[in-house]
Amino acid sequence: MNEKHESIGLIGVGLLGTAIAERLLRSGRHVCGYDLRPGQPDALVAAGGKRLKSAAQVLAGCETIITCLPGSDVCAKVLSENASRPNDHRHHDWGSTADGHHQ
Repeated sequence: MNEKHESIGLIGVGLLGTAIAERLLRSGRHVCGYDLRPGQPDALVAAGGKRLKSAAQVLAGCETIITCLPGSDVCAKVLSENASRPNDHRHHDWGSTADGHHQ
């Protein structure tokens, strides 16, 4: 059985994801994250977080998952493709779904 860390996992560490990670880190939480764009996790690491190599690694190592992705459909796809047991997490979707314009 894979034992989970007491870390918060973040999938999507762009502007919003990084801001959330920084606040969590300042409150003393352990945060690890992943983003498809290789340079995006740099700010997370600079703030004291840990860069992981894949969304699957985030899901395997953390019970609480925050996603900051460009829509609920993208979030559902990432979770279903990368989690061996998709319902085995506390999941918070903070993604942007308002107008389809994402940075």
